[in-house]
Amino acid sequence: MRSGRWRRQLGLTTAVLVSMAYGATLAHAAPLKNDNEFAGSLGYQQGTGHFDDGSLNTNVSYAYYFVPWFNLGIRQGLTYTFRHDLPDRWLATTYPSIQLLYNTRPDQVVVPYIDVGVGVAWNDRGNAGLVAPGAGLKFYLNEQTFVGLGYNYVFLFNGIHDTFNNGINSVQAGFGFDWGGDRDRESYIIKAANRVTEAGTRVESAARTTENAANTVNSAATKVENASNRAEGAFQKSLLK
Repeated sequence: MRSGRWRRQLGLTTAVLVSMAYGATLAHAAPLKNDNEFAGSLGYQQGTGHFDDGSLNTNVSYAYYFVPWFNLGIRQGLTYTFRHDLPDRWLATTYPSIQLLYNTRPDQVVVPYIDVGVGVAWNDRGNAGLVAPGAGLKFYLNEQTFVGLGYNYVFLFNGIHDTFNNGINSVQAGFGFDWGGDRDRESYIIKAANRVTEAGTRVESAARTTENAANTVNSAATKVENASNRAEGAFQKSLLK
């Protein structure tokens, strides 16, 4: 029976190790299918072409994840340009965008992406069409919150008077938050924990099966030994006769 207790202890220890291995993957970071995402950023821009004054901008966006690696969203930006010896200017950008992410597993912490948007740039002096391709990284701090670093180049179809001429280089750092999805983060963790428990139960069941098999072998060995003793006793009795 001592060997049986040892086998049971081995099974429980294995279950604990399996649970620890699974537990390392419980932290959910990267976006889920059907997630909503809000992001905001602050960045520095440098115009190209004839008007190359510096500027600061703020940008907010909302996106919806159809699958973990693709979302569709809308962005609203506001740029304030500081110009030497000339009046300052502001420019707003409004455009929907699509984003493709390298998002391969639910516990991914660093998520690269590329995106592109098409929309309008406008202010009190006019408006222009725009195309805005870009790329960046999302660094997840926990299951739902991330900080982002990104770059976009905003092509302007025509200049907006003396605000910007050809386009805008935009480097931005910001933050974001994901919520919703097919399942919320709590249910995801609960399901993962249930899988861990089930794995531990299977390991313990396998340990019991092994213990039962060992007991069966021990019982068979005992029967063989008893049969051998009876045969030996019968043989000795025959010699006495």
